[in-house]
Amino acid sequence: MEALRLKPGAALLVELDATRPSRGKQTPLIVYDGPIESETRGSREELPGHTRLLGRVWTGGPRVVIRYYSARLPDGKVIPFCAVAADNDDAGLPKSPGRPGFAALEDSSVFVFVTGQFR
Repeated sequence: MEALRLKPGAALLVELDATRPSRGKQTPLIVYDGPIESETRGSREELPGHTRLLGRVWTGGPRVVIRYYSARLPDGKVIPFCAVAADNDDAGLPKSPGRPGFAALEDSSVFVFVTGQFR
């Protein structure tokens, strides 16, 4: 995080699943337990647009939890990155009821908040 000069609490808008872009539409998205690759929308001085965030999804609780562990910059460089997807300052994202192992989210774009480190 220091390499990017991003401080804990900084927010970034991302397309949750970079392998299935919504093309600007707000559509529900099905996510599965396991790895996820998201992509930043727009640029910040500290982090260029189209940066890929690599993380993990957990759907088992009352909310979907997505934590990011690394970022792949557009030039291909991979760096450590600690962030979490959140909605309205609540940990995790609201989901529709479903079966274990996957969840439906209201929107395919969400805010990711830099955490600095996970405990």
